[in-house]
Amino acid sequence: MVIMRSNPNMEERSYKRLLKLTVQLLILTQLMAPCYAFQTPRKSFVKFHPIKKNIHYRLWNPVRNGWVMKDPNDMSLAYCSCGFNSQDYNKTLIQAKHTGPGLFDLVFTGTNGEPDLHIATEEEGRGLVLTSSPSAYTQFEPLYYWGYTLFRSRIKSNAILGMYIGSDETNTRATLLLADEDNNFAAYYPNPQSLFIVTKVKLAWMSGT
Repeated sequence: MVIMRSNPNMEERSYKRLLKLTVQLLILTQLMAPCYAFQTPRKSFVKFHPIKKNIHYRLWNPVRNGWVMKDPNDMSLAYCSCGFNSQDYNKTLIQAKHTGPGLFDLVFTGTNGEPDLHIATEEEGRGLVLTSSPSAYTQFEPLYYWGYTLFRSRIKSNAILGMYIGSDETNTRATLLLADEDNNFAAYYPNPQSLFIVTKVKLAWMSGT
């Protein structure tokens, strides 16, 4: 009968190899785990809210600290200056009317017999006006940058310069901002004046306005 004796050196080497593999596995598990692995998951609101057809919105411009509104005295102009408690708050309601693949007209809905007014690009390609006549100049494409929304005109200034709704540098007028669109630069690094926080409006809230 042959009695097999264990080799202490071999057992030690096997133990060290097993220990090394265990440590490597633990390290790999930590590297692959998400940063919140040991925290209670929380719902994140850092996301865009896509514009949908026939929904009413208000557009807040953080740079000018105001809602986009139609001028109560000049129906061809819009401003980024309306506050929450302004008497003109009811002039900030904008409906997104779907006009083509990815395109919307942004329309101030008329009340008390007033016509619907579309935000439009001026034909010379720089200013922003309001018009009652929909056309290619009233069509905008929503783009999304984190929690903000940008509105790019269907009309381009030239081959690489797009035009975006934004706030004027010197006053509270809503205007069109030129932006370099080479390699989607404007979408990756947008002009802060062209960023809007979009709020969906339930028309039940509008009673009495």
